[in-house]
Amino acid sequence: MAYRIFFWRYASGTKNYPGFHISADGRGYAFLLERINARQSMRMSRPSTFELTKPTAEILAVPNNGRHKAKSKPTLTVSILFDNEDAWLDIQEGSGSIDVSLSSANIDSFVTGIEDVRRGMGDYSMSGLDRDGRKSDIWFWWQPRR
Repeated sequence: MAYRIFFWRYASGTKNYPGFHISADGRGYAFLLERINARQSMRMSRPSTFELTKPTAEILAVPNNGRHKAKSKPTLTVSILFDNEDAWLDIQEGSGSIDVSLSSANIDSFVTGIEDVRRGMGDYSMSGLDRDGRKSDIWFWWQPRR
């Protein structure tokens, strides 16, 4: 795999950093942006699929959320729902993947989060409502400093 993308949630209910988390190396963030921007420009709603790397202790040290165990899956799929203008952010866990559906109103926040982390900013989340009307979050994290 030429890139590393991490997407996880904490297994136990934690007040700090609820929801899901994303981090990637430079190639991973570039690949995410390339695929998402291409789908946006062509208004393509077919999902993009990305291989995920299991978060390491080094990656989990960035949010510094104590000893909470992280849960991830082997793949991430990202879909853009162009006909939905609500602040839609639906995240579903399947047997082997995490599926993220973003509305046209929320895709810019997702892209901005990725661009910010590439510039060294992060430690913030984007929010939206899932298909059941509950709040969903994605936290953006940079790579560990060496």
